[in-house]
Amino acid sequence: MNGDGRNPAGAKAESESAPAPGRAAASAAGQSGPDRALDQWRGLALLLVLISHGFFFTNRVDGIGRVGVNLFFFISGILVFRSLSRGPQGFWTGARYFWVRRTRRLVPAKYFYLFAMAALVLLVGQTVAPPDFRRSFFNSLPSSLLYYRNYYHGGIPGVRENLTGHLWSLGCEMQFYLLAPLLYFAGGRTFARRVIVWGLLLAALMAGGVIWRSNMEIKYTFQVAAWPMMAGFFAQYLRETFPRAATELATPCAWAGALSLAALTPVLLLAGKNAVVLTGTPLVAGCLGCYLLGFAPRGRLGGAFHYLGNRTYSMYLWQQPLTIGGLLPSWLHPFGSLLAVPLGALSFRYLEEPFMSKYHSGSKKPAAPPA
Repeated sequence: MNGDGRNPAGAKAESESAPAPGRAAASAAGQSGPDRALDQWRGLALLLVLISHGFFFTNRVDGIGRVGVNLFFFISGILVFRSLSRGPQGFWTGARYFWVRRTRRLVPAKYFYLFAMAALVLLVGQTVAPPDFRRSFFNSLPSSLLYYRNYYHGGIPGVRENLTGHLWSLGCEMQFYLLAPLLYFAGGRTFARRVIVWGLLLAALMAGGVIWRSNMEIKYTFQVAAWPMMAGFFAQYLRETFPRAATELATPCAWAGALSLAALTPVLLLAGKNAVVLTGTPLVAGCLGCYLLGFAPRGRLGGAFHYLGNRTYSMYLWQQPLTIGGLLPSWLHPFGSLLAVPLGALSFRYLEEPFMSKYHSGSKKPAAPPA
């Protein structure tokens, strides 16, 4: 569901700190406070999505999943800028470096998921997957494979099949990844040009999100979902350019996120979807504040969110068939959300970790760009 490699969507990302040898636990032990904070907020975003999908049948959790996805997108934007700013600074070398890393990091796990779902749909009996269910899945398969699921509207009326519906967020992220090197180098090297280009683009995307949001038919298109990614992208630039000012803003941002989080539960129970999304939006500020402060709680709770955050992409992929994908009765969906955690952990171990340079000794970072 994420910018430098992990998706939520990712909202899922490789740390840009020096690579450490060994497995995920060894790498996490030496992780910086800001990086650990981002992982923990990714874990919170995943938890919000799991609640949304696991209890969707209750009609009491509308909007909470979209709050989580916006968090994924914001963290992706931060990590996209970090990756581009610390990679090769020539346009073609920088773009190629970025695109190759994103492809290696994201494509294998998703394509394996789609292959597994296709095999499952073909193998299960007609009671579980009747002909219309199968036809709905295979009709949507090209849009899922080619990352335009956020523009696909070809579902069959009355059919509960939704095995690839969550891939709209990965479509939005991949589209942003394709554009990100162009945006980065279009900003040039001067402060004035970067603020004008990136600031105006952020303002345009936010305005577009507000305007298009009212049309429910296009609620998941790129122009609606891209603003959190651009916000994270621009916020990371300002953090690197004005570190003292960023530090001064960190505490009020963190408090805004804490208040938003405290308000979410009563709003979720008493209000509608739009109120939930509006209340949850300041969580983006809370994520930024904790990132700027390097505030990443230790202990069991902090460790649990860090564990989820590291494996968000795979868990997000595999929760769908266990929840709102249409294969299981609704009363099993909460248990499906829980089962997505170990299943996603296996996917991470075998389909993500082998492609992540920070888990392998001898990995080389590109030379730092000239001042």
